[in-house]
Amino acid sequence: MAFKDTFPVEVEFEIDRKVLVRYYRLQSLVGCVSVSVPFGVLVAVGLLQSFLLIHPEFTLWQKVLSCVCFVSGGLVLGLLVAAVFYYPYFHKSSNLAAQNLRLRVEGPYLRLISGSYFVIDRRYHFKDIHTYTTCQGPLLKRFGMKTLTFNVSVRQMPPVQIDGLIDVDSVRDKLCEIDAARELS
Repeated sequence: MAFKDTFPVEVEFEIDRKVLVRYYRLQSLVGCVSVSVPFGVLVAVGLLQSFLLIHPEFTLWQKVLSCVCFVSGGLVLGLLVAAVFYYPYFHKSSNLAAQNLRLRVEGPYLRLISGSYFVIDRRYHFKDIHTYTTCQGPLLKRFGMKTLTFNVSVRQMPPVQIDGLIDVDSVRDKLCEIDAARELS
């Protein structure tokens, strides 16, 4: 860590990559399943309606059994579609996103490198950053992590969120100290 005046010039914050990979993978798996399973069930219900129109002679029990079979098939179809999307893309993407993530202080800038297949390298001037926040949702809490969030005032953009930082509260406090030291100098 190199110091100039009262604030550090270069700092790179540590990221717990192993936990972050598991978090990204679970998050993407839940997303894939929550999209594809309802789709599979809707397809199954559509096919069930057509099937029951072809067989009006079915008794109530045969209709209930057909409904159970079609909905079960829809669930399986949804899970297969989720697996087809998750394993070839999201499984590897989660690893890449965790490996590429970097948060550094470089002079008057906060540099964030993120992304999986496409790496995005952004630099934010400290004078444009305000409101450092940490938050923890249920999934983050399960992995023992918090998210660091900050707002950029120059552009109309959503808050920037960074997952996986080790000891997020001290990172937030350190960034606030650096920011305050820069304003005073």
